[in-house]
Amino acid sequence: MSDTSEQKTLNMVYGALAAMTVLTLVPIMSVAVVALVLFLLIFISLYIIRSKAETDSLVQNHMIYLIRTIWISSLWSLVTMTLASLYLLPKYNDEALQPCVNDVMGVALDNPGANTKDMSDAMQPCMDDFMSDNHDTFMTAALIGGGPVLLYFLFRLFKGGARAVKGYRLANPKGWF
Repeated sequence: MSDTSEQKTLNMVYGALAAMTVLTLVPIMSVAVVALVLFLLIFISLYIIRSKAETDSLVQNHMIYLIRTIWISSLWSLVTMTLASLYLLPKYNDEALQPCVNDVMGVALDNPGANTKDMSDAMQPCMDDFMSDNHDTFMTAALIGGGPVLLYFLFRLFKGGARAVKGYRLANPKGWF
């Protein structure tokens, strides 16, 4: 692969990862689904591109780095989500849900064939109060669970992207930082 072709490949991969990262921050479910599909396609592509790259090439160096970035970010995600859950579980207030829980139980007992929509409809009147009562707790848990992982991923993405734009290799593509 020529230097120009390698450069284009790297720019395309880093650009796709940046676009996927931005899409994950948009709070719309359909956009989140697109981001997930894009992530899976990129992740598979990283392995394919790495397998086709010449040994010790610039592209192979960066693909190893990006694959490691995703796996290490996933590990960090498990840790931070556990910490967020440990923070959230004792702090959230479910009192606003209690009246609706009784309604859901009534729906389930009165109609054994009730579907989740019926139960969801029975819970809906209480959700606004529940969410407003716990807004700060949920936001703090989201920051604990997602903030460090996002910062780590962006750090690695910018570090690798800056090296790729200049046509440089990464000194230790298998390293954690």
